[in-house]
Amino acid sequence: MLGKNGIPTVLLGKVADIVVNPYGKSISCVDSTEVLDLTIQAIQDYLLGFICTNVQETDLAGHSMNTQWYKELLEIVDRKLGEIVPLLEEQDLLVVMADHGNDPEIGHNRHTREHTPLLVYSPRIKGKHLNIRDTMADVGASACDYFSVERTEFGVSFLSELI
Repeated sequence: MLGKNGIPTVLLGKVADIVVNPYGKSISCVDSTEVLDLTIQAIQDYLLGFICTNVQETDLAGHSMNTQWYKELLEIVDRKLGEIVPLLEEQDLLVVMADHGNDPEIGHNRHTREHTPLLVYSPRIKGKHLNIRDTMADVGASACDYFSVERTEFGVSFLSELI
């Protein structure tokens, strides 16, 4: 929907394998450092655009029940977010979320039922609580709202709650 409306769209990581992106750029990779470095490069390359990055290795570490690997990956993500945030300009919006829980210590390698995080950052936004969302589709609806394109069939934009 965004690419069809002239919004540059970049898909990085596993999302590049599972989402059709005929109008944009897609790069499939698994390594967390690589995918986050590609994200940093995309932020620097595009003044306006939608960048969707999937850090797949945290999912893989959870499924393999490897807490040490999971910890190391979270530290990589934390460091890379520390590099991303200063690159953001006033109009930018960073959304960090998960699609499901995957507790590496629960004793099985299936998805777990924790509430997943939804963190939204922009240099122009003061801290606000978005409450528990009914669906992850709210993120898609918010992206459509942000870029002023036709909204998705599902989800409710939280953009007005931020500004």
